[in-house]
This record gives sequence, C-alpha cells and structure tokens, in this order.
Amino acid sequence: PPPPPLPPPLPNPLHVPVTSEVNVVRHSGYTPDMAAKLQLLERGQTYVEENLGKPGAMFWIELSYNEGELRVGLGKLAAAADVPHQLDDEGARWVSWFERKGKNHDWGNVVAFRPAMIYEGRRKVVQITEETLACFLSVVVETCAGCTAAEPKITKRCMEVLREHIKTRHPQLLAANNADNDDEDEEGSEGEGDVCDSYGCSDADGGPSGSESGSGANSSTDDSEDSNAEDGDSSSEDSS
Repeated sequence: PPPPPLPPPLPNPLHVPVTSEVNVVRHSGYTPDMAAKLQLLERGQTYVEENLGKPGAMFWIELSYNEGELRVGLGKLAAAADVPHQLDDEGARWVSWFERKGKNHDWGNVVAFRPAMIYEGRRKVVQITEETLACFLSVVVETCAGCTAAEPKITKRCMEVLREHIKTRHPQLLAANNADNDDEDEEGSEGEGDVCDSYGCSDADGGPSGSESGSGANSSTDDSEDSNAEDGDSSSEDSS
C-alpha cells in the first residue's frame, strides 16, 4: 500500500504575524490595495531602523514650517563625501533635501521631487542640513517605477499612508492645524488624478535599490503614462 501522506508543515516559530495577517478581512470591499496600504503603514518603524545606516535612503522628516498642506519634507541620507564633517551625535544625521516640483498648497496624489538647491557664494549646491532622528517619521518612502533616485516620484499609496500617519499620530504637522500657514499658489493640485502604486527607486523591502531608475515588479503601462504626463507638466512649469 502507498505510504501515508506527510503531515502538514508546522508554522515557522520565528515568524510573528502582523496585524494585517492576523486580522484578514474577507469581504467584497477589502481589496489587495487596502492590504498593501496596511502593510506599508505597519512597516514604517522597521523601515526607518533598517535604513538609518544607508546613504541615499529616503525619509519623511518633520519641518519647522509649512510646506504646502504638510509640515513635512523629503530628504535622503547624505553621502560621506558631501557632508562638511562627521557627526558625533548618534541621534542625528546629515540630510540632503528634495523639494516638490509643483508649488501648489495641495500636494496631490502623485508627488514629484527634485534636489533642493541653494547658493554657496556663486555656486549652486544641494541643501544639506543636520537633522535629529526624532524628526524622522515612521513612514516608508515608496516611489513610482520609472523615476530616478535623483528625482523621486512618490506613489499615491505612499501619500495616502503618509497623510493617515500624520492625521492619527502627528496632527500638528497638518498645515490646517497651524496658524502660520504661508501663502501658497492655489492654481490646482499637483498630480491630481494620477495613479502610481508600484515600487521604483525603493525595493520591496523599503530600502534603496542601488539603481538609478526604478524597475519595480508592480510597474504598469498606466504608471508610465501617468509618469510621462506629470513630467510634461513639470517641464512646462519649469520653463514658465
């Protein structure tokens, strides 16, 4: 007679299930995108801890002023060759800053960034400042497929997670909750209507991919079309 079937494998004792795995919701309204956003939200603290030693890793960082609708900026860990001196404080990092390509008050759904440039004498250089780790938000930076590490483009899903994180944990970072809102251009919302939910400059584990251009497995033709359309808008804005 044939041998009896093998018993099912035991669960991995080292695996600690997260909320999104334990509380699996089985209903028609629960979509894979909702599950992906939940996992993205839960990975925030791990993302920060795992990438603090990686030059080029991107983070959301609290600002002391309103940048449109949020009091938050996007920065990356500066390379050792670009910093004025090494820091003695383990609770701080040198940050190389990005700025939004669009200057509307509303950030929109898909947000494109470029290096923030300042003048040192007559020379134009990327702005680099010392920032404390207490200002780093526990939110994964997820970028669109097809963007570059020099000019990252943030996915719609990442923006939704960032807004939710700020709303529930750091409401003081909403410009609407601050009395010193700066006057902003109200012409429209940057990237409004665009959809881009694939990994690009950051890999599936949330860390830098080491590649200049994104090539996420979740990329799609629609993402590329949205990316090209926004690049065209940004080019028009720059030329004006």
